This record gives sequence, structure tokens and C-alpha cells, in this order.
Amino acid sequence: MGINRVRKKRLAAASQHRRLFMEPLEARLCLATVPAFSSLPGANHTIFLDFDGHVTTGTTWNSAYGITSITSPPYDIDGDESTFNATELARIEAAWKWAAEDFSPFEVNVTTVDPGPAALSYSGPGDTQWGTRVVITDDTFANCGCGGHAYVGSFDDPQDEPVFVYNTSLKGVSEAITHEVGHALGLSHDGYSGGAYYWGHGSGATSWAPLMGASYNQNVTQWSKGEYYTANQTQDDLSIISSLTNGNGFGYRADVHGDTNGTATVLSPTGTSIAASGIIESTADVDVFTFTTGAGNVSIDIDPAATGPNLDIRADLYDSTGSLVATSNSASVLDASFNLTLAAGQYYLHVDGTGTGDPFSATPTGYTEYGSIGQYSISGTIVDPGSLPSLSINDVTVNEGDGSATFTVTLSGTVTDPVSVNYATGNGSAAAGSDYTSTSGLLTFVAAGTQTVTVSITDDSAAEGAETFVVNLSNAANATLSDGQGVGTI
Repeated sequence: MGINRVRKKRLAAASQHRRLFMEPLEARLCLATVPAFSSLPGANHTIFLDFDGHVTTGTTWNSAYGITSITSPPYDIDGDESTFNATELARIEAAWKWAAEDFSPFEVNVTTVDPGPAALSYSGPGDTQWGTRVVITDDTFANCGCGGHAYVGSFDDPQDEPVFVYNTSLKGVSEAITHEVGHALGLSHDGYSGGAYYWGHGSGATSWAPLMGASYNQNVTQWSKGEYYTANQTQDDLSIISSLTNGNGFGYRADVHGDTNGTATVLSPTGTSIAASGIIESTADVDVFTFTTGAGNVSIDIDPAATGPNLDIRADLYDSTGSLVATSNSASVLDASFNLTLAAGQYYLHVDGTGTGDPFSATPTGYTEYGSIGQYSISGTIVDPGSLPSLSINDVTVNEGDGSATFTVTLSGTVTDPVSVNYATGNGSAAAGSDYTSTSGLLTFVAAGTQTVTVSITDDSAAEGAETFVVNLSNAANATLSDGQGVGTI
């Protein structure tokens, strides 16, 4: 903590973040309050986007500038601070979406809802909820001529220590929000051999700049560790943001989609339409989905966030045997897509982040995979599997002393071709080796009916609560998976 207190004396001012031109005025809506948006309700840590004005007291800002109360007016582009017009409301929502995308891999809530000072300050050991306030306003006290400023490492300050953003355009506000919060989380500027701020490189959809540089003129803006030509800052942004020991207090979000074919999320169609969404939380994360289609044309789109995307998507499609069918990874766009004629059966869609170009070249292009993380959505159409039979597996509850748990795999429907499916156990709160014996194998059906999978249970005679493990079905041939996971409770 002592080190953090010293570091907070370093005021980070983005001096080249100039005020941008005002846009044409639009018809005013009668809204005097900011709409409520939250990216992760219930999270213990908060980034509060404060658009409706704030009075700052009792902070480092007050003592440093010798001002008892710093009054910051609401975000305003038309000279009327009493309400927000259509343009202002649209920018507020888009700026929230932009910041939410930048912080989507992390267990932190980006919100326009004021959680109160207690949720924005760290009171000491035992406190589990804190964060930072971002005041989007006019510069009424510092006269910094900058787009925003913040104290480095202030995220866990014992008082409601805000960061300030002074830009007005959507891009200016959005990039400055993340930049200044980055300082509060302990990050320094990303520069290059010729200056303190790197403005980025490239053109078009894959033009790039680091969020802790000057990222106003590029399409893809990402967290960085200095992986570009003549970078003078190799600070590992992601490691610092997600550290649980430096005062920030939050790590990465839990991964909700499996990383392997055996743990794939089932894309259950509505008619012939499939849809899903997710987040690539880290460079090590791959999200895997599975679907079953009839023979014919299959079209799938995987798109990054519509506002301020950080994720450049690579998608791979595999068949039920695990053989690669196709890859989508364009060097010039961020999305991925497939439009293929497929045989009937089960397929696996792998979604991953990727880089492009050569950012280390003397004429740099693109970016590495490092910062290619964030939100994505899946949409598409498949062919109705029609009369394919369906496979399911039940849940089982046993006592530890029973010795084994027997799961029933059921094949329902009309069987015209032999059906096969793999099965494999996986840990939940119960662990293979100490609570049960892992097992895997292949089941084959020539007619509708049932088969069983038996898992040995270990009786350790220890007093403990109920524990769970799973049996996953995968690689179904000539059948669909209506319920591909059985839960065992010991």
C-alpha cells in the first residue's frame, strides 16, 4: 500500500487529448437523468461513468489544487445542462458500450448507475467492494488543456477519488474513459522512441493503437505490452489490471463456454436459426460450441462487439471426428464467417482471438494476439436435422459409500443408421482420483434404447458436503444431442 501511495503522486495527464468540435444539435428529449446501463451487475468492483455532474471533496485533487470543493458540470454539448438531448443520450450509451467492451474480460462492472461513495472507496482489510468514478465534464479547476487526467494507482484509494474526462465527441470521450481508468488501475503511458504517446498505425478496419497511448484515430484500440515498432513501454497491461495483489482487487471473468469439444456449449436451434454470445477473456481462451445439422448449406457469422471492438476473431469448424473442416481468419476485417455445404452430423465451432499484420516492422501494420480479447456474438442458419434421433444422459445422485454411479444414455427416435457417441467424465467440485475415477469411452447404438456409463466412486470417509462431477457426451454421429451432460452428485 505504501508503494501505491507514492505512485499516486504521479499525475497522468493526456496533454494531447484536445477538445474536439461539437456536432450539430438535434431535437431535445425531456430526460434530465442518465439512463441506467451496467455491464456486470453484482460485481464487487465498479467503474462508474458519471455524466450528470459531481462535487469532489476530501480527495487528493482538492489538496493538490487547494480547492475545498471542485464542482464539475454535467456532460453537455449544446449549452443546456438541465437535460440531455438525443445526441448526448446516444453518446452516453455508446461511450458506456465502448468502456464495457474494453473491460469485458474482467470481473468489474462498468455502469452509469451511482453505487454510492462506499462502493467507490477502499476502507481497508475486510472491504470487498470498491472502484473508481469517471467524471465526464468540463475542466473547471486544472486548466490542463488535456482530454483527461488521473492519479496513477488510485483505484483503491480510501476516498472517492475520481478520474476526469474532458473530451466531448463520442470517440474522444470513450477512449479517454478507458485511458484514465487505466491510470487509476496502475498503468502508464504507451509511447515510442519519438514521444510519450503512441498514436498508432495502419488504416481501415485493422488500424491499431494502444489504449494507454493516444488512440483517437484508429479503429482497433487494445491493451498492450509494447508489442509494436520502437515501443518504449513494455508494461503488461492485462497482468496489472487483473492482479489480485496490487490493490485493484479483481481478476478475469469466469469462462462460461468450454475450451474443448468435450465441454462444448450446445447451440440449440430455434427452427433453423442458431445464436449465442460470449467473451474471449484471455489469449489462452478458446470458446467451443457444437451443433447438429442436416445435409446442405450452413451459414454462420461470428461478430465482435458492434461498438469499440477489441476482438479480432479467428473461427475454426471441425466435424464429429475432430477433423478441421474450414477456418475463417481474414487479415483485413475483425469478424469471421462460414458459408458451407455440409454433410449431416455434429460439428464444433471454435472461437478465438487473433492478431494480424506485422506491428514490429519499420512500417508497422496490425497487432499481436495479446490484446485481441472481448465480446462476440454468433448467428447463423443450419439445415433442419429432420428425423435424426436424439441422445440424452440423465443426472445421478449417490452416496459416497455406494461404490459407483450409473448414468443412463438414451437414444430416442427412428434409427436408420448406426449411432455413436463419446463420453468422458469431468470435474466439478468433486475431483478425479480423490472423489471418483475418471472414465471415457464410446457407445454405439443400432436401434433406439439405452446404454449405461458407470463411474467408480471413492469413499474417503471424510465429513464433507455434496460434491459434483459430470459425464459429457460428444462427437455424436447420426444423432443430435438433446442433453449432452449428466451431473453426478455425491
